[in-house]
Amino acid sequence: MMKLSFLMIASFLFFLTSNISAELYMWVDENGVKHYSDTGPDENATFEERSEYELDKSASGKETIEERAQKLREQRAERARQRKKLYKKTKLKPKEKYELISLTVYPKSKNYIEAIARVARGKPCDRLKVSVYLTSNKGGRAHISGIIENAGGAGSKFFTDKRYVYGHAKDAWKRSSVYFNCVSD
Repeated sequence: MMKLSFLMIASFLFFLTSNISAELYMWVDENGVKHYSDTGPDENATFEERSEYELDKSASGKETIEERAQKLREQRAERARQRKKLYKKTKLKPKEKYELISLTVYPKSKNYIEAIARVARGKPCDRLKVSVYLTSNKGGRAHISGIIENAGGAGSKFFTDKRYVYGHAKDAWKRSSVYFNCVSD
C-alpha cells in the first residue's frame, strides 16, 4: 500500500513539473555586459543584438569564430597538400609475392585441428587460393587451404580451416610449404 501511494505521488509530481516551462533571455547591454534573466530586457534599455558565438574583435583584439574557423580550414588544406607531396615521393610499389604472416594451429578435439592464417602483400587478386602443408613433431601431416577474397595490396586477410588428423591434434605443428594461386571465376 505504501509503495502504491509513493508511486502515485511520484507520478503526479513528474507530470506537474513536466508542464512547467520557462524561457531564458540573454542580452548584452551598451556596456558589453551579458545579462541572463527569465524576463527580457526593459523596453527603455538599449542593447546590441549579437550571435551567442560571435566574439567582438574590436573591443578585445581577438578574432571571430568565423575567422578562426577559416584559418584552421586553410591550415588543414595546406597540411593535406604537403602530405600528398610526401606520399608521392615515398610511395612504395607493392611486392609481387604474397606472404604468410602468421599461422596458428590448435587442437579442436582429439582428432581435429583448426588453423588460422594471415596473408599479406602481393598483387591485388579477386580470389586468392592459399594452400599450406603442415607437419607435426610426431609424424603427422595435414594440408589446410582457404580462399581469400580481394587479397593483395596493403593490409592483410585471414582465413581458417579445420582438418582431420587422426590422433595428432595435440602435436606441435609447423608449416613445411605454402603455395599461392590467384584463381578467376
